[in-house]
Amino acid sequence: MTTLTRSIIASRVAEETGIWRSDVDLVSRRMLALIGAALGRGETVKLSGFATFGFRSRAERPGRNPHTGEMYPIKARRVVHLVPGGRLQQKFSNRAAVDT
Repeated sequence: MTTLTRSIIASRVAEETGIWRSDVDLVSRRMLALIGAALGRGETVKLSGFATFGFRSRAERPGRNPHTGEMYPIKARRVVHLVPGGRLQQKFSNRAAVDT
């Protein structure tokens, strides 16, 4: 299994569109910065057909140091979560049916 990185995506978009890779890279970096800034302000980010990024609250829970076995509390916190959009969810649902 390989990892698809931002750099690889930028190269492929440049190849497929004929846009300079440096321009694609600039746009992708700026887009990710805007998404990150919006999430930093506590906003929900919706990319129609792909996904919605939002927050979930995680309650305090017990944790354990794997080296020493010592128990300690993991503090309550808010975490970013992704909810797949309709088209993305459908693509995975179709794939799962083919894989089985």
